[in-house]
Amino acid sequence: MARPMKRGLDYFPLDVDIFNDAKIEELNFKYSFLGEIVYLRLLTMIYRNGYYLEVSVPIAAKQLIRAMGPSLLGLEKKIEEIILYLGDLDLLDRDLLFKGVLTSRNIQRQFILSIKRRKRINIKKHWLISKDELEELNFYVND
Repeated sequence: MARPMKRGLDYFPLDVDIFNDAKIEELNFKYSFLGEIVYLRLLTMIYRNGYYLEVSVPIAAKQLIRAMGPSLLGLEKKIEEIILYLGDLDLLDRDLLFKGVLTSRNIQRQFILSIKRRKRINIKKHWLISKDELEELNFYVND
């Protein structure tokens, strides 16, 4: 029996300078550490699933609150606001965000770098990276 195709990642690298990134600094300036933790938690949710997560902003906010604990109860609207701001910062793709899909070019780029050794992978749905960019990453897709 063939091994089932793995969709997500068990782990992903995190740049040690992430908190010096201008977008993350902007997120921190506006929402403090809550903005940063929302973004990091969303990354883990996305990568657990693959390179995107089909979920509306309100549902994602509820899932985050459930995962982070009862101290955040009542902050649903604030967390939704943070998620939408991630789209403004281009940490999430704004167009897909409003269609209920959480992903970005950088998320997909990191996903490709993390799965290069896999023999089979389906990367057609909600894909933002061009074939040329994939080739720059030494990743080739058979049509």
